[in-house]
Amino acid sequence: MNNYNVTYNNNGWIMVETTDDMLFDELYEQGHQRIVLYHQLPDGSWAYIIGKDNRELTGFPVGPATQKGTILARLQEIEPGWAGNEQYAGAPVETDGSRSMMLPEELVGIINKAIAGDRGDFYEDHVFNLKKQPLLPSKLFHERVQNYHVDTTALGRTRYVNLDNAATTPPFASVEQAAYDYLGSYGSVHRGAGIKSQLSTEIYEQSRDIIKQFVGAPKDAYVMFCGNTTGAMNMAAYFMSFLPGKVAVSEIEHSSSWLPWVKAEGVKELFDGATSGDVAEDQEKIQKLGQPQVVQYRLNTAGEFDLNDIETMFTHHHIKALVLTASSNLTGYSPDIKKIGEIVHKHGAYFIVDACQFVQHHPINMVEMGIDFLAASGHKFYAPYGEGFLIGPKELLDTLLPYQIGGGNLPYITEDGTFLRYQTQLAHDPGTPNALGAVTMAAALKQLEKIGLDKVREYEYGLTEQAYDALTTTAGVRLLVEKRHLSTVIPFVIEGIDAEEVARQLNDRFGIGVRAGSFCVYNVVRKLLGVHDESEIIESVKKGSSELIPKVARASFGLVNSVEDVRRFVEAVQVIARGVNHE
Repeated sequence: MNNYNVTYNNNGWIMVETTDDMLFDELYEQGHQRIVLYHQLPDGSWAYIIGKDNRELTGFPVGPATQKGTILARLQEIEPGWAGNEQYAGAPVETDGSRSMMLPEELVGIINKAIAGDRGDFYEDHVFNLKKQPLLPSKLFHERVQNYHVDTTALGRTRYVNLDNAATTPPFASVEQAAYDYLGSYGSVHRGAGIKSQLSTEIYEQSRDIIKQFVGAPKDAYVMFCGNTTGAMNMAAYFMSFLPGKVAVSEIEHSSSWLPWVKAEGVKELFDGATSGDVAEDQEKIQKLGQPQVVQYRLNTAGEFDLNDIETMFTHHHIKALVLTASSNLTGYSPDIKKIGEIVHKHGAYFIVDACQFVQHHPINMVEMGIDFLAASGHKFYAPYGEGFLIGPKELLDTLLPYQIGGGNLPYITEDGTFLRYQTQLAHDPGTPNALGAVTMAAALKQLEKIGLDKVREYEYGLTEQAYDALTTTAGVRLLVEKRHLSTVIPFVIEGIDAEEVARQLNDRFGIGVRAGSFCVYNVVRKLLGVHDESEIIESVKKGSSELIPKVARASFGLVNSVEDVRRFVEAVQVIARGVNHE
């Protein structure tokens, strides 16, 4: 018997995954009348050959005759290039042989429709319109991303499962292609007269428009590029430091959305008074002076923000800006952005939202939600090329000096050294930009829009819920998020074993990548683990050890994952839990 895998068998049709093109006769002898042989090529495309038995089968939907309703006619409508002789056809024929971007699942759909006599629009129904298709990672990511293999102690050499998507996502195949295409015409952005410079600048600037449209930004808002959300928040903190008042930050904010405000406000307070002249002493003062200027608003016993408490905070402090995470990087909790924004604006403050864990899963509209500043990172939404953005209001930003200044973001320096500035977003775009990062962020957002965020959310939440439900009944495993707050992240601990050891075993034994630590939300982790006295932790850290820092493990799901990934993760956690005598 030849080595092949039957993936479809219905009404005389059979689909066989194989690299052996000589199987036709054997399968005909077995009684099959219409045969598809296929396999995946190294570049991620597919090779197909369709064959038919020579016997006459009246009315059976097959080519190569292209009358309406035949299988070949429908394939040609979808992907030009399908051709063949009287008995065989390939898809589509190019210099390197038969290759197609059509998935086997899509071809099955076409065959079923053809057998049923359906005369629908197969371009819309089956191919490339992702909103109408089952969401398949194989359609979104390059094969080498999905089938990256690692050596493990329990499973041998096996496919790696990435469950650390909340930290960094792999690139969409379309993003990889956008990067490759852009590099062909890459030139100096905003600086050259040559055609490559012109093309690079045009595409780079179009990226801003795509980002603004995706998040529903005001028409005159500025899109400022930066390396990541940390950079975006430092930029926003610099801008706000010129305004009077305090900054409100929630207790579930990532350190990147908290510490920049402490530093920026501390620097302002330091220089409002007198510096000591001792650099080291002044640096220490910055934290002490900045901390009272940053007010923390906290979660209630239900793990949510109490809007009345936020309202009360504004009556007790002069708040100039409120910073909000749109979705917690540890628990996934998403507060009511719009209602909080209404409170912020009622008190005349700026509303600053960290959306780096949000934009890839949920629709967002800055205008409708009342968001003044919005920050996100490309590496969280399938464009991992070192770029992020901060969107803010033109009216304010035109009055402030740029966060960074130098070449490119000012038009002229006078003889006495006075520099003149642009009244556009170019004023906040210093030096040669990471144009590739901007372009690929735009490409990733276009892909997400094409899929549909409702569909993204349904798929990702479905995987997360399957894992959550399975682990809920696993002895020795404690899940640190309530199901009603469940999104794409599951923080957990296995009783009796350190979280870092759990992560190590998942990787070394089972080829599963998760993350372990405090996730830059130390207050939340201390609460979840019931840590009330941190004196030993502080002493340990001062001595250079991180061993006592409270830690949890986190699995985070994305579009690259599958039901099989969930199964392997759940089984691996159960094996580890049993290994520490949890029955």
